[in-house]
Amino acid sequence: MHIIINHLGVILGIVAGLGNILGGLLVTRPWEARTDQDKPWRGGGLHALMQIGAGFLLAVTVLETIPWSLANTHPISWGAPLILGGYLLIHLFEHTIAPHFHFGEETHGSEMVSHSAAYSALFGLTVHSMFDGVAIGASVQLSHTLGWLVFIAILLHKFPEGATCSSIAMVAGLNRMSSFLMSVVIGFATLAGVALIVCTKSMPIGAALAVAAGVTLYVSATDLIPHGNSEENKRMPLLVFVGVAIFALTDLLFETYFK
Repeated sequence: MHIIINHLGVILGIVAGLGNILGGLLVTRPWEARTDQDKPWRGGGLHALMQIGAGFLLAVTVLETIPWSLANTHPISWGAPLILGGYLLIHLFEHTIAPHFHFGEETHGSEMVSHSAAYSALFGLTVHSMFDGVAIGASVQLSHTLGWLVFIAILLHKFPEGATCSSIAMVAGLNRMSSFLMSVVIGFATLAGVALIVCTKSMPIGAALAVAAGVTLYVSATDLIPHGNSEENKRMPLLVFVGVAIFALTDLLFETYFK
């Protein structure tokens, strides 16, 4: 049974990582020649998916991941500090060490974005993606239902995440293939996070999930939702509620048919 759970975690990690790669492909199309007129892919669909994913991820984190992590962290008093630690960890890597990073395709002119900004964004997203994998791996070990819910939540923001990284790289002047390879790196980081849980048999799963809960709370509430609130389309923030509703329906289906 333990082997089946591990295999499921790895499979879900691979699929989530592929989401990053597909997002990078969407932006870069590396098989095409780069022209001076190239601009990052833009579209309301990417932003809409991001906001739906934000609502779903926020609901999963608050209603499922945090309660599960608190119940399975020993001693239990460590749970809340670990959640806060995960939140602050991503704030450190994404907006302190990598201050140029933000979700959504890069919109600055190319003269305003340096190669170092692109690599800083890559570093921040790699750390974030690794904890996506940790969240998937740890949640699957505790509950199949929780694992699937966390996976769906993470998958919904994987496409925008890969597009974000590759977009910043293209605006910074990197060629299509290099920009695409950045999305591949963060995709593999997701799988590395799953492998960390699967291969480290002594890993305290509750503690790992608590840190991952802090990470997903940051991504949903601090990265993704504010991005939608800043959009000119004032209906975009409403999609957060759509994401929460999709979570509620998905959770009900799992509880009814798969528990």
